[in-house]
Amino acid sequence: DAKRAMEIQRKLMPVHKHLFVEANPIPLKWAMARMGLCGPALRLPMTPLSAASQPVVEAALRESGLLS
Repeated sequence: DAKRAMEIQRKLMPVHKHLFVEANPIPLKWAMARMGLCGPALRLPMTPLSAASQPVVEAALRESGLLS
């Protein structure tokens, strides 16, 4: 269903755009932990998402309906 797929794609565009505010997979790991999909533990060489980027990623998750 191409029409439904495009609706979902448009809804998720803010997340796609903002998952690259820092080196991937740092924002993705943070977003998944924020959504409760995994724990917050990290292994080197991965570092935590910066405090400045956290609100950016969280706002994208909220805008896309992935967080309430």
